[in-house]
Amino acid sequence: REVSMGALCCGRHGGYQIEPGTKARTPSSSERACEMIMKELTGKSREEMADLLFEAFDDDESGNVTMREFCDQYRRVSGSEHYCKWEALFKMYDKDKNGLISRQEFVDFIVESNRSHSDDEYLVRICDAINAFRKLDASPVDLRGISKELKKCEDRFEMVEKLWDAMDDDGTGIVDYDQFDAHISQVAKVDTKALFKGYDIDRTGFVSKEHFINRFLARNQNMGDYKFREKVRDIVYKFRKVHHIPHE
Repeated sequence: REVSMGALCCGRHGGYQIEPGTKARTPSSSERACEMIMKELTGKSREEMADLLFEAFDDDESGNVTMREFCDQYRRVSGSEHYCKWEALFKMYDKDKNGLISRQEFVDFIVESNRSHSDDEYLVRICDAINAFRKLDASPVDLRGISKELKKCEDRFEMVEKLWDAMDDDGTGIVDYDQFDAHISQVAKVDTKALFKGYDIDRTGFVSKEHFINRFLARNQNMGDYKFREKVRDIVYKFRKVHHIPHE
């Protein structure tokens, strides 16, 4: 993922397109979230869009953003551990130099730093950023939080969907071997190449969401509900740790 210095932007719009002649796939949860956010943003001014972004960024709802909160949010979204980079960016937002970024300072900076972008480009950038920061808040990285999250799931399919979302971190709806290996190797010492082939049912070199969930459910169908939820919890925890950067 990449976050530009000029604005809160997380790479690419979460929407997806189907090329002619290709089979339609089920949109990922990230794509569905982006579609909902687009509806929220439609008809709003640039200032109003930036204000919604502030609400997603200000995770403790204090109305101000501290240096630590700012750097932690940016680092978790971007995957970059360069604290000095985010500290310098914080100072660009903090116009009155009081050590806090107010809602107005945040909105002003976002709008000003994106003046060179068209309305459509601005909309996409804000949508991507809101989606990224809301996803951080909605995806706990502690075991207790993940347990609560899984207990809200209606069935096993929905639980494994959480697991898939943790592995499909770029929201493409497919996972290649490198992604698969990076996550599975955190869970157990296994032959990830052989395991990948087991999930890559149609031999495309990618694992689809549908194949992953169905295969995982089949492999664990005889497991009791409590043990199943514990297993999914532990795997989700380890998958999310792949990209989570803890507080210093």
